[in-house]
Amino acid sequence: AVVWLSVLISLAGIGMVSPLLPRFAEDMGASGAWLGLIFSGYAFTQVPLMPVVGRLSDRFGKKLFLLLGFLLYVGAAAGYLWAPGYRELFLFRLVSGAGAAMVVPTAYAYVGALTPRGSEGRYMGVFNIAMVAGYGLGPTMGGLIYDAFGMEATFTSMCIMSGAGALVVL
Repeated sequence: AVVWLSVLISLAGIGMVSPLLPRFAEDMGASGAWLGLIFSGYAFTQVPLMPVVGRLSDRFGKKLFLLLGFLLYVGAAAGYLWAPGYRELFLFRLVSGAGAAMVVPTAYAYVGALTPRGSEGRYMGVFNIAMVAGYGLGPTMGGLIYDAFGMEATFTSMCIMSGAGALVVL
């Protein structure tokens, strides 16, 4: 339940920002190539780091890496607020990907470790609801917050939600 709730909250926070980043970057003068880099930056760090983080979390503790991942999300959200240009926005997107590299494999490892034998499919299905619901609710919430309060409020909301995910883990 703790892993499920923390992942739901934090991925909703990440989801709030993802569809708005291209607009934000475009307003900063980013070209089409930079828009692609900014959007893909998340995967640039997440993909190579996930196996490394998975191995490290097995050795040094899953809770530590789950918490660090959420804190990187908080730092990335604060960075989006600070970013003076699209190049810095790209750097903080890389930080978000590093956070995801810590959260995703560690959360799956927790679910795998806690699942009773013979119930793996059911538990993974229920856990994936948190991931899909977070990514599904986040963009709608982000769009509503953006329309009502602006981009800074959306980044602030991501920061708060990622922090809430970290608090749930603590």
